[in-house]
Amino acid sequence: MCFLERGAYGATDADVLAAEASKRGKEGRLFELGERMIDRSYVQVIYLSSETKGEKVVTHLKSVLYKLNFGDEVRTNFYEKGFNSVDGIDKMDFSTNFCCRDKK
Repeated sequence: MCFLERGAYGATDADVLAAEASKRGKEGRLFELGERMIDRSYVQVIYLSSETKGEKVVTHLKSVLYKLNFGDEVRTNFYEKGFNSVDGIDKMDFSTNFCCRDKK
């Protein structure tokens, strides 16, 4: 999904009206909103394991939440190295910051 589509998906009615009235135009503003959504992206990692206890199988689930780091340095690197190619996202390494995990 490109930034413009992402911005349109996450935009409120007020965002669209403000974008249409701005000098940058609707597409420029929605592109900017889409880019901002990247820095608000999270990755949830779920670990599943199971063990047999007698005739029962017990499944354990552990969940960890990370926030994607898309700060100024990462953003600049993304635009310089990967943004304009079809497989650009595959060329990038995005760091994450630990947010939380489920309680035991």
